[in-house]
Amino acid sequence: MVSVFMIIAIVICISMSLTSVSAFQATQGPTEVIQYNPFKAYNGYTLFRGQGGLEIKHGTAWLIDMEGQVVHSWPDVVTNPQLWPNGHLTHATTGYWRGEEDPDGSWIRELDWEGKIVRKWKPPADRPDLNGFHHDHKLIFNKKLNKQAMLALCYFRYPLKDVIVNGGDPSVFKSDQSAGGIVEMDMDGNIIWEWHLTDHLIQDFDATKNNYVGKGQTIADYPGKLDTNWGGRLQNANGLDYNEKLDQILWDSKNNSEIWIIDHGRTFIPNDPKGSRAKAAGEAGDILYRWGNPSVYGAGDGPWYKYGKYGNGHQQLFNIHNGQWIDEGLPGAGNIIVFDNGYDRTGETYSTIVEFNPYDGPMENGVYVPQMKAGYEKNGLSKQIVWRWNEKLYHRFARGLFSFHISGMERQPNCNTLICAGEDGHLVEVTYGDPEKGELPEIVWEYINPDTDTHGVVKHLRMDMYNQVYRAHRYGPDYPGLKGKDLTRKGTITEIAAVGAQKITQ
Repeated sequence: MVSVFMIIAIVICISMSLTSVSAFQATQGPTEVIQYNPFKAYNGYTLFRGQGGLEIKHGTAWLIDMEGQVVHSWPDVVTNPQLWPNGHLTHATTGYWRGEEDPDGSWIRELDWEGKIVRKWKPPADRPDLNGFHHDHKLIFNKKLNKQAMLALCYFRYPLKDVIVNGGDPSVFKSDQSAGGIVEMDMDGNIIWEWHLTDHLIQDFDATKNNYVGKGQTIADYPGKLDTNWGGRLQNANGLDYNEKLDQILWDSKNNSEIWIIDHGRTFIPNDPKGSRAKAAGEAGDILYRWGNPSVYGAGDGPWYKYGKYGNGHQQLFNIHNGQWIDEGLPGAGNIIVFDNGYDRTGETYSTIVEFNPYDGPMENGVYVPQMKAGYEKNGLSKQIVWRWNEKLYHRFARGLFSFHISGMERQPNCNTLICAGEDGHLVEVTYGDPEKGELPEIVWEYINPDTDTHGVVKHLRMDMYNQVYRAHRYGPDYPGLKGKDLTRKGTITEIAAVGAQKITQ
């Protein structure tokens, strides 16, 4: 006997497939669930933060089911909400300078299921050099302490005088810099480990200044360090991940278009923050592996244009976000996946999800193969790439997917990938496909955020509306953080807004 749910699911699948057959830069059109194939999508609950319209201070974190029905929400959430196995949610401010986003200062907050603040991590009052946290943070298990800890991207103030004495070009650097770094805090907010980008610089600009390359050497001889003067600014990061097996940290640089991996295990000394800081500042804290754009350290060719012809050289990534290891137990586990925003690519502009395998042997061995050594296919793609997705790669006339900034993706247990094209609040789930069988990736779920900044909740998006979504996360029905929780369907976001007499635009 066919259940009522199955009949409804079939109707939804057919009707939504008719309304939209491809994902594209959704700057206008209907909001919420656009298409849904319940037979191929990974069933779960999707978490994202809306803009909050004119109603509340920051925004609402919405947890929706596959049909766009809200099952829970947290008000007054800032950026990158994440649901943890204990059922709590964390989110963060994003200001470059301490207190820019909030009079209470830069922070990461932990909320319980009801939205009550359980814990807050803040830059210590005696650390004026720590400007504030970035949006990316990750709850980890520190094996050396046998305890949980919080990793956070952050900004460190780097005075102009230090920039110049360490080889910065004074014609480019005119003021203090806000340089990227990472801090690890215990659950009481104490910093127990930190890594500063500025401890790992090299330069070939001024032989009389610090960090100058060795005699007869070039920047390319220092792949573990960053060129102080490349790009005319000190770099920051936009993504953060942790590999517990390798005890390594991955972060990505939007400006450099690179994935960076550093060694946490060799630089962390239990119960010795000062010793850990010193180790992380030394050679053991140099970049262990980098991938995506070898031209930034002189190891490969960058994009070029000449006489109407162009190419991208050895560069594989073009302004990126949300680099991460694919988690253990998921298809492709150990590989690295990243949202390549793509706006500096020569030729046609579109965003791409890129998955690559950087290893020589099993991931657990921790042996990485340099990008240039791995080689390239005839089309210029790295041989380490194992999967890419944008509709334009598979369908000649597809409109494609593009996000100028932010964005991210996650691999799902059924091998699908949930993608967040953040600039346009556009969430897409695609299958992996099987090239050997001639099966192309297929869009099986698509959602447009209706929760805009200045227009409130909208049923139909216009180009003048701002519905950005920083990231989206999918949690399966068996996720520990959902156990015992009330997941009653409360209506779609537009339905809830209408009932609550909030501002809603048809």
